Amino acid sequence: MDRDALVQFIRDRGLGVLATVSADGHPQAAVVGVAATDDGDVVFDTTRTSRKFANLGRHPRVALAIGFDWDDEQTIQLEGAAAEVSQDSAAVAAYYEQFPAGQNERPGPASCTSGSHGLGPLQRLPPGNLRNTRLHLGAATGKLTRVRDGQRRTNASPLTCF
Repeated sequence: MDRDALVQFIRDRGLGVLATVSADGHPQAAVVGVAATDDGDVVFDTTRTSRKFANLGRHPRVALAIGFDWDDEQTIQLEGAAAEVSQDSAAVAAYYEQFPAGQNERPGPASCTSGSHGLGPLQRLPPGNLRNTRLHLGAATGKLTRVRDGQRRTNASPLTCF
């Protein structure tokens, strides 16, 4: 998947599942709003009162899965270190283009420490470690086919993982 296709894929979906690590080392996942800069950086939202915000402060390495709908059965998975973005960055502009209503809850200390659940700091994830997967369940055969980075594999049973 080239950069332009990645950016469009993320912008078309708008949501992803972010996995972080808790203080005691357990995985935690949360649905997040996602946007993409023209350079392919993924931008996602946090709130200062969320588990993910605390987890990112301790351990910024994350995994993010975006996509999957029954029409194209495609996902992308990104892994890397997330970093808080400054308010004047292209990442913030990309986020507010994707989520215009978020501008009413701009990140900052006043909105995030007053006890509200307003938008907290935005985070950026560069497109470094990327996997692109397409899943197809063959109606005639009942076999699950996975295409990852151009490699096609088929399971004998749709219940078998590979």
